[in-house]
Amino acid sequence: MELFPAMPLAEWAEVKDTFHRFAQIVGKIRLASSNRRNHWWQVPFHPTGRGLTTRPMGGLGEQPLFSIDFDLVRHRLVVDVLDGRSAEFSLIGQSVASFYQRLFDTLAGVAQLLDRFAADFSGKTSPVHHFWHTFDIAVTRFTGRAVRVSPEVDPVSREAYSCEVISSGFWFGDRERPWPAFYSYTAPEPEGLEREPLRPEQAEWIASHGSHLAVLRYDDVRAMGDPVTGVLEFLDSAYQAGARLTGLDVEALACPGGVTDPHHAKA
Repeated sequence: MELFPAMPLAEWAEVKDTFHRFAQIVGKIRLASSNRRNHWWQVPFHPTGRGLTTRPMGGLGEQPLFSIDFDLVRHRLVVDVLDGRSAEFSLIGQSVASFYQRLFDTLAGVAQLLDRFAADFSGKTSPVHHFWHTFDIAVTRFTGRAVRVSPEVDPVSREAYSCEVISSGFWFGDRERPWPAFYSYTAPEPEGLEREPLRPEQAEWIASHGSHLAVLRYDDVRAMGDPVTGVLEFLDSAYQAGARLTGLDVEALACPGGVTDPHHAKA
């Protein structure tokens, strides 16, 4: 199986939009049936070997513990309850039959890239998650500094950005920018971020809603001789850009390969 297959948005935009709506319906069930966590970490889905899962939810009061999974290998939605009950139905008849081939052939690989990137940071880090609202896959590093957020800001943004963050991820494109890409941003955005160097040479800063995104287009990644190294180089360069301008102690928070044990290399 090709690690980075072609994924032009124009060829499956309607399928993506349809599944996005399905995901939002299940996502709102997740939102209503889970305990609130900081920065809305209870809300996103998590990638699995077969698609996406809400993870267990409910289990409080009269509501049983249950989970909802998108099994995109079999093209089915599956509901499992702790007491052993299970129900499922096909997604094929609901206009998402091609969704697995177009998108989720790459989902596991993309999530693992972000997980590998997340491992090199020992500070507070979100899980790698699929956010059904914006329909992207993301992981966020926290600098440890609180941010004063105006009470006039909407409550979702107030919670999401109550701390200084450097966030990275992968998105599938939309009608404004109809191309999939890896991305990164720093929030609040420090002055001059868009002038910081990025790697590899195909990466660029683009303006986005009054701030800037570091972007590495998916098709550029596909053309690389070593796409995995190229993506990791991009994610690190964007992180370094934000870290430099926010004064983050990069060395103190580094844990290459997920290792903080000072004696590991000697073992």
